[in-house]
Order: sequence, then C-alpha cells, then structure tokens
Amino acid sequence: MKSGILILALISFSAWAQVSNDCVPLNVPTVDIKDLQKLLDWHGANAEQIEKAPCKTVNPPSAKDLDDFIKSKTAGSANAQINGVNFQNESPALIEAFKNFTTAKDGFGIFPEPDLQKNFQVDYKINPECQKVRCAMEKIWGKGLSEKILYLNLKHHFNSSEFAFQNSDRFTEAEMNDVLMGIEDLPAHLIPLGKDNQRLTHFKRGYTLKNYDSNVVANAVVMLFDSWDTEPAREKQYTIFHESSHNVSSKLGNLDESPEWLAQSSWVKTGDNWTADPNACQITEYGATNPWEDFAESMSTYRYNAQAFKTKCPKKYEFIKTKVAKGIEYIEVKSCSPISEEKLKLAQNSILEKISDSLHEQTFSAQEVSKACADSFSYPPKDEEMKKCSVKLMTSGQTNSSNRIAEALSLAQIPDTQANRDQVLSGLGILIANDEALKLKMIEKAKGIPEAIESIVKTSISEAIPKEMANKPLDSEDYSWRIYQEACRAQVFQAISKDDFAHCHLKTIIKKDKDSERWNSGYFSAYKAPPLFKAEALTALEAKRDAALEDHLMSQETTKVAMKKVEAEIKETLSWHNRHESVLLYEMKDWKKKTPEEFCSLTYAKSSNMLSSMGVKEGTPIPSIQDWCVKKQSEKNRRHEFSDEEWKEYTESVLK
Repeated sequence: MKSGILILALISFSAWAQVSNDCVPLNVPTVDIKDLQKLLDWHGANAEQIEKAPCKTVNPPSAKDLDDFIKSKTAGSANAQINGVNFQNESPALIEAFKNFTTAKDGFGIFPEPDLQKNFQVDYKINPECQKVRCAMEKIWGKGLSEKILYLNLKHHFNSSEFAFQNSDRFTEAEMNDVLMGIEDLPAHLIPLGKDNQRLTHFKRGYTLKNYDSNVVANAVVMLFDSWDTEPAREKQYTIFHESSHNVSSKLGNLDESPEWLAQSSWVKTGDNWTADPNACQITEYGATNPWEDFAESMSTYRYNAQAFKTKCPKKYEFIKTKVAKGIEYIEVKSCSPISEEKLKLAQNSILEKISDSLHEQTFSAQEVSKACADSFSYPPKDEEMKKCSVKLMTSGQTNSSNRIAEALSLAQIPDTQANRDQVLSGLGILIANDEALKLKMIEKAKGIPEAIESIVKTSISEAIPKEMANKPLDSEDYSWRIYQEACRAQVFQAISKDDFAHCHLKTIIKKDKDSERWNSGYFSAYKAPPLFKAEALTALEAKRDAALEDHLMSQETTKVAMKKVEAEIKETLSWHNRHESVLLYEMKDWKKKTPEEFCSLTYAKSSNMLSSMGVKEGTPIPSIQDWCVKKQSEKNRRHEFSDEEWKEYTESVLK
C-alpha cells in the first residue's frame, strides 16, 4: 500500500455507516493532505480539471439570483411565534424554514435538545424592528450568509444552520459559496437532493467525531470537518459533490448497492468488508475501498474529469450516464449546457396554456391519490391538504403527456432529451403554485379525493383485523385470563353497564396485545398509518382502528361467553366478601350498638383481601357498598348481619 493511504482512508464517509454524534477535541498534528494527494491518484479530478470541467458552476448565486429564487418560493401569509420571535403576515414557507433553522435538535435533526434551545428574541433583539423572516435572519447571520442559508434550504432542502444540529459551527460566507457551487454542479433533475431539513453543516471547529481522526474531511450525513477548511476552493466543491453523490444514490433507491452496480466491479461482501475483482476497472484508489465510494467517486469523476472516466472505465461511465445523469455528459459544453431562462419559460408557459385549455373533470382512484399524495395528510384531512393533493394529481396527469412536452420543447427550440424534459417539468410546480387561477381551476376539476382517502383508511383498518377472526374467534379460556384486569373489575363499584364493562376489557386487551406485538407474540396485527398520511396522523388513525377492532370483538360470541364468566367470578368474589366480613362481627365489641355509618365503614364497606383483585386497596372504604349498607342497616333499629339473600341484592345491582 502506498504511503499516505491510511491517513486518507477516512476522507469521506459512506451514507450507510452508523455515526456517533459524540465529539472529541483534535489533538493530532496537522498533516498537509494536499501534498499527500499529489502522490496518489486518490480522487477522480484535481483542482485544474475541476476548474475546466464543462458547465462547471464557477460563481455562487448573485444577490439578485438569491432574491429572485427566494421570492418565487414564498407565497402566502401567516402569523407565528417561533423560538421567541414574532412574525406578522409572513410566508408560511419562510416561517417553517426559520423554525427549522432555530430549533435545537440532536446531530441528526431527529430529537429535540431543550438544553441547547435558544430564545432568539432575547439573544438577538429581533422584534419589534423585524417581523419578517429574512430581516430576522439578517440579524442572526448577516445579510449575505443568511440569504445563502435560506436559498440552500428552499432550493436544495439542506439545513446549514449551526443552531439546528448538535455539535455544529457557523459557516463563513466564503465556505457557503463553495457549498452552493459544489451542490449546484449536480444535474438539474436531481435537485432538490436533500430530504426535508437534512443536515449540511460544519462540525464544531477544533473537534471531530470520536471514531474519526483529524484528517477526515467530510461524511455523507453531511458534516464537514476542519480538514475541509484547508482545501483549495475547487477541491472543497469536489468534496461537496462527492458527499452529495452518496445522497444521490439514496434518492435513486440505494443505487450503489443495486445488483447492476455491484456487478460493475464484482463487489462481494464478507462480514463488514467488501472486496472487488482485482481486474475490475476502478477509477480512483478511494473508489476501490467499497461500492459506496466506488459510486461516489465514479459520479464525481463523471462530473469533473469525464473524458478520462469514459476512456478508462467505459461500462461504469455508461452506467452513470444512463442511470444517474439521464444522458447529460460533461465532455463538452454542448452536451451539458443548461437551457436558457428564456427558452425554459417559453416551454413551460406553452405547457401551462395547454393544461389550462384542456382541463376537464377527473375522478381519481385511491391508488392514484396514494401514489401522488404520499405523506400529505393529517387525520382528519385538512381542506388545504385536499387542495394541494388535487393540484398534484391534476398537474401530474396533465404535464406527463409526452406529446405536450415534445411540442413545448420544439416550440422553444430545446433538444428533446430526458434531462431537458426533466428540467422543463421541474419548474412547472413553482409556476402552478404562483398561478392562483389555474390552481383554483384544477381544484374544481379534481374529483373523488375525499372518497379515495376514506377508502384507504377503511382498507388499512380492515387489514389490521385478522381475516381468520371472522371464522375462528379467540379461545374463550385464553380470552378469559387475558381480560382479568383490575382496572376494569374495579368499575363494578360504579354500577356501570355490562356493555361499558366489556368495552373496558376489550380496550385493555387491544393495548396489551399491541404491546406484545413488539415481541412478535401478539394476536392482532400491528397497525401502521397508510403512507398517504403524515407521521403525526398515526395517533388519530390508530384510535380509529382500535375502535373498529373493539367493535369487531364486541360482536363475537366469544366475548359474550367470556364476559359472563368474568361477571360470575366477580359476583362470587363479592359473596366471599360477605361471608368474610360476617365472621369479623364476632370479633367486634358492641357492633350492634354502632350507627349504620360506623357499622358499615368497619364491615361490609371496608375492602378486604377478597376484593383486592378488583383494584381496591385492602382496608379502604368502598363508597357504593357504604351507601347501600347504610340504607339497608337504617331500615331496622338494630345492626344485623346480611343474609345471603340480602347481599345478593347488592351484587345484582352491579353490571346492570
């Protein structure tokens, strides 16, 4: 192995590895990584090749570019208070972005970190001067950096705020320029790349993750470390593109683990280690470490050193061209030149006009709604969510007309390639979102969405109830011990109805069964919300499913048999209580002289060990027995023991 390989072995991080978010201080002497890289063909392109790559993003977006794009994404008006700051008549998209930027979470943006949460009004004195998000962000980050953080989030769905993720530090504006130029070197059809609120931050300066050393530049989470700071600008951008390539693989369905990709180098996994065919074509030494880095390095070399890649590894080159780049090539400008803004708008407006002219009523099926509007709905669905789904469905059905796209491309004199089609279509969503008249027309024409949602819910509920239960109910003996629940048995002292008593037991069964399902020992299917609904809708949907399951169980003969058995057991327990307290009378002095209240509180109305199984603590009074006992004892001028017949009057009063 060549000198220096080990030092660089952790220069990037696969998206699939597990990362601890613990950070440790850097105490390792500085190593000149650039000098070492000169000795190795470690990456697919050097700074000069990156600089000369056709269609390279050579400048960060201008202030006007930033302003125009942000304005295009910020329709609507709302009021909100976010982490101490009040906003008035502000875009909901900007409010959501500010919330994401300023809400403290763990290193992966999953769990809140209350101890790290700042009150931004207290720290930055934003109100009353600022009641708009961009003004507030300027106070926190300064004008240039705040606009770039916002642009990165709205366009690429990455969050670079140091406040949002544990162990993060602020980017400089120059560093953010390199981030933007690296990520905007991606083909347009892969943008936005990030998942909602995905991390792309500089790790805490002077520190690294505990399983890393000081030479790690970045990982695919995406975290950038101190070694990244010392790279030349173009190599910083290469690093961003490389780490983005791991995320591209995820976006395209884990392409770097697909059988077709693994076959490119005959990758074989043994334990945690990967090995490739020694004769396989590898574009870089770093790419030869595992199939994930092979993919990321192949993508990066395809972007920045295309001719060398095509010459050396033509099969891998063709894979990236076909599966990832959709025909875009970076060998010469004409094969990758983006469509001019003028031509793009001409094609898009042509499509919008044809859509508006051809709109007609369409009724969408549950399958169509589920596919187009995944992760869109609360439960119950909100009116605004219905409208958005309507627009999505109508837009998808209309814009995907191949003839319509071909005509629009021809009109705008744009070559009809898949990449160009994707670029034209990717901007339509923004145009439609800003065209209120067209949106309203689409909403009016889309039919069947509420019915489709209800059908999806009903199907998910019916699937949660085992089909075999209709013909093969639970065994009554098994049923009996499972419903032996103190919380429900205690309710008999409240004189509830038999149906309410049964429902209490069934609720307990369902809850306990769902708990045991975690260990694969439950009877009923574990419930999951259909993909149509947001994660936060699960609670309401689960309650609806449980109610349906409860009704299903309530109608079974097994339930009636089991509840009769439980009722008989309870009445037998009460009978034993009567006999036990009768015996105590012989041990009590002057019991015949006590008032009805005294007599009852010391005898029948005081819980015994016989009643402890019904959820009452031994020795504590039971109000319903006390009231009944006082009434019965007051009917005579002397205290007396209850006969079995008299006591039966009380036991029959429970579970009416």
